[in-house]
Amino acid sequence: MEWENALVYGANRAEQGLSELVCQLRQCANAMDEPPELVIAFDPTRVTQEVISRSLSASIGPSDWPMRVTFHPLTPGAGYAAYHNEGFRRTCRDIVVFFDSDIIPEPGWLEQMLLPFLNDRIGVVAGNTYIDPQGVYARACALFWIFPPRCRDSGLRPTNYFFLNNVAFRRDIFTRFPFPEGGYFRGRAYKHAREIWRAGIPVVQQMAARAAHPPPVGVRYFVIYALCRGDDFALLEREGFQPPLAAFANNLRTVVTRITGRRRELDADWGSVAVSVALAVTYCSLLLIGHLIGRARPKLVQRNFPI
Repeated sequence: MEWENALVYGANRAEQGLSELVCQLRQCANAMDEPPELVIAFDPTRVTQEVISRSLSASIGPSDWPMRVTFHPLTPGAGYAAYHNEGFRRTCRDIVVFFDSDIIPEPGWLEQMLLPFLNDRIGVVAGNTYIDPQGVYARACALFWIFPPRCRDSGLRPTNYFFLNNVAFRRDIFTRFPFPEGGYFRGRAYKHAREIWRAGIPVVQQMAARAAHPPPVGVRYFVIYALCRGDDFALLEREGFQPPLAAFANNLRTVVTRITGRRRELDADWGSVAVSVALAVTYCSLLLIGHLIGRARPKLVQRNFPI
């Protein structure tokens, strides 16, 4: 678990997620061969271990924890990938579940994430991260954002994509395929998943492993997140990614397709659709600006506007 997103969305949300996680750990403990462990990676220049410990105690009580807890301070300024890679290196179990501090799992999430590993062939299990569409803004974001809507079905389906905020790996698989770092903000998540899939490792999505993610919080975060993603595009362009205008056109097509396809599924009114279109066009425009800035001055946005 990383603690970076808790600084964006607030400790209360992280405590809600931890409370639900620990409840599920207690329910699953008897079925586990070894006691579970929780590793929390954090930047010590932004938050102290004592603050995180207080949040942990507030959410699950000061004692009788059903797992061993390890706090792992990272090098200041470590990126999103490093939080997960370094956190993984501090674990010792055969199955490692990645769980970000801004998501809140639904009841039964952990059991559903672990059950597929009873099949020895399965190497990676992706959960269903979705934006909870409560309110006009959240619904508007859910219409076009990268996370698909909440799955209504259950069961497994093959996939070649996952989000690192809600995914589980066999230890040997993640050891072979750590999350790519290289100065990216978020940009190589798709390539990471594709590399694993192309290596012939079965990756499945557990549709019943549902976890709620908040929409982007505030104007500043929305803007800087989009600019940083655009900066990623500039780095990815060196690996064959589209140039700025082609990427902009493709992004516009993608968000229009998402809004059109998700409107009925999310039962979105036309007001939410209008807000979503406005936000999506703004987001794509900011991606383009970040892409152009990144071409001229790589990582300028990430260095000067960390989130």
